[in-house]
Amino acid sequence: MQIQMGVTQKMKLYNVYRLCKKYIDFFDIVEITQRREKDIYGKDISIYKIDNWLELKDIINAISKIPVLASYANEFVQSVPESLRDNVVPSMSEDRYRQFLSKKVILYKKMESIIELYDSMNITETGNGLDIKLPPCEDLKDYISYLKEIDFIFTQCPFLQCENEILKFASVDVGSNWIRLTIAATSTCVLLNQTASVLDKTLALRSHYIAIQQQEEMLKSMQIKNELAEEQIKVFDSVRNATMNNYIRQLENEFGQLDNPEERDKAERSLEKLIFLLDKGCEIYATLDAPEDVQALFPEIQGNLELPDNIINYLEEKTDVQE
Repeated sequence: MQIQMGVTQKMKLYNVYRLCKKYIDFFDIVEITQRREKDIYGKDISIYKIDNWLELKDIINAISKIPVLASYANEFVQSVPESLRDNVVPSMSEDRYRQFLSKKVILYKKMESIIELYDSMNITETGNGLDIKLPPCEDLKDYISYLKEIDFIFTQCPFLQCENEILKFASVDVGSNWIRLTIAATSTCVLLNQTASVLDKTLALRSHYIAIQQQEEMLKSMQIKNELAEEQIKVFDSVRNATMNNYIRQLENEFGQLDNPEERDKAERSLEKLIFLLDKGCEIYATLDAPEDVQALFPEIQGNLELPDNIINYLEEKTDVQE
């Protein structure tokens, strides 16, 4: 079965793959102690203790955050008697232990299938860079306009200029609005870190702008007399300017003071343009080849673990055959 995936789907699959790779070895650390004792009838029975249950529970809790694995992780935990799940070292009968092993194997196979799927796709490494989703476009004019805004941000914003790193156009994802920019001539990630910081500050600035806009709309709805309304508008403008100044100062503290008013104007315009693009639906992320600590600096999609239906169906069919 051949699976077609766009950039977003690849990113989500990679996130799930990375967590599976990180945690699949937990099966090797399950520490079980067996002892023999007699039941109330004097018959010899086996009792099994999970010696590192607390550590195991933490790992399973992390795995359960992956939607496609959540039910299997929960069933694995539920194979331990409910009254004993909070114990440091829970014990179980031989029948329960067989259930425990069975649920563990099922979960392992699901995780293994995800790892094998991603590895089999031979996703080509493209180097450090950015995946950018342009806002939805109704015509070519919109598309070109958005590209111009992105070009201004990355070529003119003083906080995104790095002497030893050059951002180059790499590709367009066919059938989608995704474009890829790669960093040439270096293996470092300074520009990615700077982009993540600018994006973080812009998202915060955007939240303040939205709050100010809501207050402005409320003022209009109240139909306040002209003089008072004009004074209030001046206050809103002053707050908006002060908020912009605050985030520009924060960026200056990170990356150095701006040299002149022209540089400051470019920085402010870049943040304003980025807000405009975000409002329209633009998304910016580090490419999959960027280091994990850099990826973590970008917005929440890097933690989005919801796989598309075609991948879920493939994984279910694969593991059903195995079982």
